[in-house]
Amino acid sequence: MLAFFSGSNDAVLLLCVGISIGIMSSIVANQTELNKVRAESKQTDNLGKELEDDLHDGEKQCDEKTAENSESISKIEAELEAELERLEINMISSNIETKLSDVFEVSFIL
Repeated sequence: MLAFFSGSNDAVLLLCVGISIGIMSSIVANQTELNKVRAESKQTDNLGKELEDDLHDGEKQCDEKTAENSESISKIEAELEAELERLEINMISSNIETKLSDVFEVSFIL
């Protein structure tokens, strides 16, 4: 009978060792999987930050281009206004010259 209990103790011990090994391997596998998930989460966060930075950079470039275009348009408008003023002055002086020549012709004829 003593041999039966001695074999039973060995069986219980082997069962406990097997369960312990199973639990430890499960813990290691879960830890490895957790580390992978953390690494992927970190990569996702970094990618999100990069995309956000790119978006802000794109907005800055867009704002800069808009400012440059606005400045260019203002310069063109100023040049057109100056040209319009010169044309107006030329038209007025041309009209005055025409009237003066008409007056001289009329007075010359008389």
